[in-house]
Amino acid sequence: MSKVLLGFTVPDGEPYYLPLGHTCITGMTQYGKSTTGEAILRRSKSAKSLVFLTKRGEKTFADANRIPPFYKERFDWEYVRGLLEAAMREKLKFETPWIMRISKAVNLAPVEQRNLSTWHKYLKQMLTREQLREFDRNIYTLLDGYMDKVTPVLDQARQQLATQLTLKEGLNVEDLTEWYQQEAFQMVLIGAAMDHILEVENNTRVMMPEAWKMLPQGRNTPVKLRFEKYVREGATNGNFLYIDAQDLGGVDKEPLRQVSLWIMGKMMQADEVERLLKQTFKVTIKPVDIQTLQVGHFIVVNGIENRVDKVYVWPWGVPEQLAKDVAAGKIPPEVVKEWLVERQKLLNEHAHVELPEDLLNRVNALSRRVDNLTDLETLTTAVKLLREDFNKHIDINHQPKFQDMGVEIGEAQVTLQHPIYKVEVENPIKDFKLTTETPEGKVMWLAKDGFFKNWRRFTDVNNALTEAKMPLQKVDLMRALKNLCDQGFLATRKTDRSEYSMPDNVRFIEGERG
Repeated sequence: MSKVLLGFTVPDGEPYYLPLGHTCITGMTQYGKSTTGEAILRRSKSAKSLVFLTKRGEKTFADANRIPPFYKERFDWEYVRGLLEAAMREKLKFETPWIMRISKAVNLAPVEQRNLSTWHKYLKQMLTREQLREFDRNIYTLLDGYMDKVTPVLDQARQQLATQLTLKEGLNVEDLTEWYQQEAFQMVLIGAAMDHILEVENNTRVMMPEAWKMLPQGRNTPVKLRFEKYVREGATNGNFLYIDAQDLGGVDKEPLRQVSLWIMGKMMQADEVERLLKQTFKVTIKPVDIQTLQVGHFIVVNGIENRVDKVYVWPWGVPEQLAKDVAAGKIPPEVVKEWLVERQKLLNEHAHVELPEDLLNRVNALSRRVDNLTDLETLTTAVKLLREDFNKHIDINHQPKFQDMGVEIGEAQVTLQHPIYKVEVENPIKDFKLTTETPEGKVMWLAKDGFFKNWRRFTDVNNALTEAKMPLQKVDLMRALKNLCDQGFLATRKTDRSEYSMPDNVRFIEGERG
């Protein structure tokens, strides 16, 4: 069986090889999930890997093969329903027959017009029919509001999308951060790539980001619709999923039962730890073992070989001996983390520097050797040979030198300094006239009575307005909540669904009566 060197066991420092299989990587932010995913993908020999960047500010995989986002037209009713549920973050209840009706109509259109934009066009045409029943009109109006969140984004992005997905051996990256605010559209693109890999590719690894968004409990998304098919059929052709799951709150647990490998990093919240251990068939792990893990340390539950190990993941680009020393407890893991941060910072700052071809080849050759070097003195000597030539092309008065990348490691020492920030805060005053004549006003009447002292979901707000005899169409309520959040009168957060509450700085003041 093919395996990947994941890292070294704790505390004996022996190599730990991870078998191929669908894998879930959990843990708190900044404790090594992304580093773990990168290490697995980069060490997967003779394989193609695909990573999706979905969050603003992600700067990992800087030297990977960048490919344009791939999109393939789909308009079948299962796909459209999943897309709408992702857009609204709630499960559609009885709207499916109306969705099926439009999908069937699109299927009769000329081939070149069978797409999601035509689906939306047909939907709008249905709304223009004079003899349409009021009940049907309300359903189509609701669906139209949902589609307004997706199709305009798709139409604007078409020039940036590829109609073919070409993956090279090694690491490939689709950058979807441009659509950071359009999560449903990101899922459309991720789902399209998963479809293509299932149909065409072999020996391909996919890193699936943010499981709580992609696999939500109680509703579908364009990714979730493909997930179960992928985990059941992908392994036959050597196609495996690596799932980033910070925690399992709001994640549909049923499809995750097909995952055989769990790499569990530090988690503090007791109920999340318990939920995770239940998902891994209650293996003999104490919650405190997960709550006290250090940076880069993981408990690996290997369901293929029926074993549980504590492993320090060997970050890509870090000398092997340094990783072994961390696993053995000779060096604190924070040393490696600081080393990686400085290295990535330098690489980002120098990304624009054009080097002579011979020097660039030497730098790349050294980078390839780092992962295999066991003698740090050999590495230091190689760096010294490059340093003088490299720094000729860098403004050494303003940018760090090559040795500042941290590759020159003798006795490791890290000094942590905590800067003090001075911030001047101004509190602008925004006025809102309370009225029941607008959707926003009706929502704020609930707020006035203390409804938003606790976090409320969309369905909670909708039910409360109905009980208060101030009902709103779902589309109008959705827009009202968004407007109030944009203006700062309500706060929002996302768990498995959007939730709303009243910020502490919002006050209701009784006005003078004329």
